[in-house]
Parts: sequence; C-alpha cells; structure tokens
Amino acid sequence: MKKNKSLMSFRTPPSKIELLINKDSEPINLMFQNSSSFNGLCSVFGSIFDSPNHMFSIKSCNDRSIYIDLINPIKDFPKEKQFWLQMVPIKRNYDDLYEKLKEKGIPIVSNFRRDTNQSMIPGEINKEEYSYESSLKMTRILARSIIDVVRDDDSTLFPISVVQSLCNHPMVSFYSAPEITNALTEVMIELFGDSCLWDIHQDPDTVPYFKQFIGILIQPLCESGLICKSLHRALFHFAPTAFSESIIYGVTKMLKTRMNPQTAYSILNSVFPTSFVVKSFRSREHLNTFIFENNYVNEYPYVALRLLVQKWTIEQRSAKTVALMISQLGCESLFTSKLVVKSIIDPVLDMIYDDILDSDLPYLEMTESQMLALTDKLESGVPIFKAVFKKDVPVQVEALNRITDSVAKRNFEPKGLLLVLFTFLYQNGIITSMAYNKWLSMRNEDQPFGKQGASLEINTGLMNIIPPPVPQFFPRPDKITKK
Repeated sequence: MKKNKSLMSFRTPPSKIELLINKDSEPINLMFQNSSSFNGLCSVFGSIFDSPNHMFSIKSCNDRSIYIDLINPIKDFPKEKQFWLQMVPIKRNYDDLYEKLKEKGIPIVSNFRRDTNQSMIPGEINKEEYSYESSLKMTRILARSIIDVVRDDDSTLFPISVVQSLCNHPMVSFYSAPEITNALTEVMIELFGDSCLWDIHQDPDTVPYFKQFIGILIQPLCESGLICKSLHRALFHFAPTAFSESIIYGVTKMLKTRMNPQTAYSILNSVFPTSFVVKSFRSREHLNTFIFENNYVNEYPYVALRLLVQKWTIEQRSAKTVALMISQLGCESLFTSKLVVKSIIDPVLDMIYDDILDSDLPYLEMTESQMLALTDKLESGVPIFKAVFKKDVPVQVEALNRITDSVAKRNFEPKGLLLVLFTFLYQNGIITSMAYNKWLSMRNEDQPFGKQGASLEINTGLMNIIPPPVPQFFPRPDKITKK
C-alpha cells in the first residue's frame, strides 16, 4: 500500500535551533516542522522589530557558509543548532503592482494552482509561490481587490475575479487561510478603522460600505469553507466591540434569509463557533438580545443553552424553570453532540471559581462554608444537569474531560473540588457508572490534560462508590458443546 507523501512529511521530526539576536542576547529556541513555518516566523519578526519592510535571514554561528534566506522555502534544513538573525531593508510596494494588474483588467486564470509555478496572471511565471514575499504580495492584492469591489471603485475584471476566487474549493484556492485572514484584517482596518473600530459609540451599520462588505462575504462563506475560519480569526482582533457584534448580526441575517435552516446552521457554526460568539459581544445583555429577541436560537443553540444556564448561575433563576426552557430549545440531537458540554460545564465552573470560591486568600482547600455553599448550589441545579446530560455516554465522558481540564489548569485547587464534582454527578444519576469507567479506561494518547492527576485525586474516594465494569464471560473451549 502506498503511503501518503504529505502525511509522511508531516510526521517528520521538527528541526530545533537556537536563534541569537546579538552577542549579548539570550538564545531564542525555535522549532520548525517544515519550511512553511518561515512565513509565520517572518511575520512575527516583522511585528517584534516593527520592521515589515525588512528581509530576514539566519546565518550559522559555527559555519558562516551556511546562510538561509527566510523569505524562500527550503527542502532540507541544516543540522546546525545556533544561528544569528540578520535583517536587511527591502522596498515593497505591492500597491503599484496591484494598480498595474487592475489597469490591464485581465481576470485571474480559473485553473490556477499554488503547487505549480503557474502565475495567477496568464503568460507570467511565479518562481516563489510559497515564499514569504509571495505571501505578502498575495495578501495585499486580495485586500486591495476586496476594498475596490466594496467601494465599487471602477473595478475591472481583475479585482472582481480575485474576489470571486474566494469561492474556490480549498484544494484549488489561490490563497492560503493565513493570507485570507491577513487580507480581511487589512480590509477591516482600512475601511472601518477610523470610523468604528476605534470608536465604541459608532454604529457600524451607519458606516459607508459596511453592508457592502457583508454582502461580498456571503457567497464565499456559502461555497468555500476556507474563508469561514479566516473571517472569525480576523474579527477576533477587534472583539468584543460593536463592530464584531454587527458583523455577526449582518452575516447571520443574510444567511438565514438565503439558506434553509440546516445549511445556515452548518455555515454559521463553522464561521462563528460558540466560544467566539460569546467573546465577540460586549456584554451578556447584548448577547441575550441577539439570541432571544432576534430569534437566532436555532442558528446558535449552544450559545442559547449557555445563556440559559447562566440564568441559574448568575441571575439566580429557579433550576426547574431553566430546565423547562432548556427542554424547549430544539431537537433531541442537540444533546447528543459533544458541543453541548462547554455550554453547561464552563458557566458552572465560572460560578464556582468566581463566586463560591471567590476570596482574597489562596484556596488550597475549601473552607466549611465554601463546601456547604458549593453543595447547596449544585444540588439545586440537578434538574438542569439532567435536562442536558441524557444517557449519551460519549457526551458524559466529554463532560468529565472538560471538568478535569479546567480543574487541572488551576493545579487541582482547591483540594477535593474534583472529587466533590464527580461524586455529585454520579450520586444524582447525572453521569452513569459506564461513563466513569469509560473515562478511566481511556488510552494514554486519548487522555485530556491532567488525567493522571485527576485519577490520583478521585481514586480513593470515588472508586469506592462507582461499581467496576462487569467483565464479559467467555466459556472455556472445552466446555463448548459441538453440535
């Protein structure tokens, strides 16, 4: 059987080097999986030294003949361990190049591929398709094309064809995901920076070109998954603001009116994941208005679930009332997806750490009053937990993983919290013994962060309560009666 070459290259051991900025600096430890890492590295260097118009290279400290230009890809990384970083000023004016291409008005070729030396312009050859220089050029050309099409600024076939190319399948895309992310970031800054990105009181809907910008995003979002992650990664830099809220409003409204509910949900879940939506709104009140008053529950069911759980954790609403509201959210499949876990576990843990355990003193162990308050609050929320965690074992195992991850990141403090949570979930019939035993028997490579520490903490207490799995019975061969 033939091995996949791309898979083999991905599994090759990464190259490790020490980078020296000057003779007095401490070395910076860097790791490369392959030469494609150089693009991101050059971008980081440009930001650190505030020198986007520099070319970066590295030279071996021991063998000065070993010189690597970081703007171009290489096949085999040398075995040297220490390198000097060098910077050389370089003039980059991609706007002039864009204007020349726009003036020609020739549309980009429809069968362009980045893995060849073919140019996006007929009759031209690109020799550095994966270089840092090429990435900067492609990013700027895309950004300028989007800006001109949004402004309807005497757009020729060239910028129009560049924007339309965003609909291409990722396998034949002109652009990589980082290039689309960077281009969208540039567009947002140039079109809306002065008017609404830096002014929280400006309503983006009243800003020129805002609706046009939303409009040109819709078709690529519907036809190519490549732009989905790029959009929320670009928007992440400006969240939470009125601008990020308005982008989510605008895209959601257009997709809901143009697509059937299932397709709209699928696209929106990709471009605006639950955690991103929560972080993009300036307050919980704004998010409540967006989800419930605008009736976007079906488009963002897990955001809605999180908000309902917070009615119990923050607003002190009755758990039975909240559980009834949760049961009316949607179809049963909502609760068989692992996505449901974060929507309930995260707000509950936020309540525990930010409210019940909130103290100016370090909490190595819970006080008696904290333990009592925690137990009472958890017991009052049993209807909510049972409304969310049905009998789906994979979802229950994911819940145990999520709790373990969160407590482990806090060094398993206060001591005993994990045992209290696990015991509560089991004794109230929320998590079954089958799920607990499945969680404990997971292989090492599937274990979440802190699994071993969690096992040690709960082993002596919880394992005395939960029955072990029933072993399967296989009859001895000599006892099997031949027919």
